[in-house]
Amino acid sequence: MALNIGLKAAKYDLIARLDADDSWRPGKLLDQLARFKSDPSLTLVATSMRFLHDDSSKDWDEIRHGPWAKIHQFFDDVGSPFPHGSILARKEIFNFLGGYPTDPLFAHCEDFALWLTWIRFFNCDTLSKVYLDYHVHPNSVSATFSELQSEGSKAIARKYKSWNLTPDYHTAYSVFSKKWGTNLIDTGKWFFLAWNYFEGVCVEESLKDAAQLLLPDRKIVSSPLWRFADLTQIKSETSISVKSLRTP
Repeated sequence: MALNIGLKAAKYDLIARLDADDSWRPGKLLDQLARFKSDPSLTLVATSMRFLHDDSSKDWDEIRHGPWAKIHQFFDDVGSPFPHGSILARKEIFNFLGGYPTDPLFAHCEDFALWLTWIRFFNCDTLSKVYLDYHVHPNSVSATFSELQSEGSKAIARKYKSWNLTPDYHTAYSVFSKKWGTNLIDTGKWFFLAWNYFEGVCVEESLKDAAQLLLPDRKIVSSPLWRFADLTQIKSETSISVKSLRTP
């Protein structure tokens, strides 16, 4: 997939992408960089966009909103939360999650499929200011493969709803970060690995309720012998030993 090839070739810590017929407005990257600087826990910052048509009388703005909770609400109520051409995101999270999915079901909504997992475990925001001009035309991917895209998008929506996340579940990440002395990004990585590789996780008793908020689709047990697996030992996005997450 071209998107993943581009990720591998990218040399810098932040990733932005843009389709050839779309454009950014001045100040986009500066405002996104300022948002990253103001909140180091952020892993992705998107923006609002304007839909442009051959008939300009049909043009309209789609205003998206952050923070994290509102992004989840949009995902649940509407669909893909970020205009793909508007994002600025951490390369380390792209790599950590394995890049864009290659499942044929998501061939025409691979960004939506990636955001499904991304926003569950990692903090994101969307600027309400319009910075992306998106051109609507009959030969776009969305128009050409609308049925296939719809099928993939419905599968993503079903998966999201099956998780039964509460509106404020993500606040529990701060509970763990404070307890463990980790930042929110590393805490999100820990929970992704626990969720991705195990049917259940073990935490100390005082954290059991918070863990259940974050992993309602996993069995949560507690043990006085539980020990936190220190993610600072990660040498690269893929080098962590899964066994380190097991109960000692």
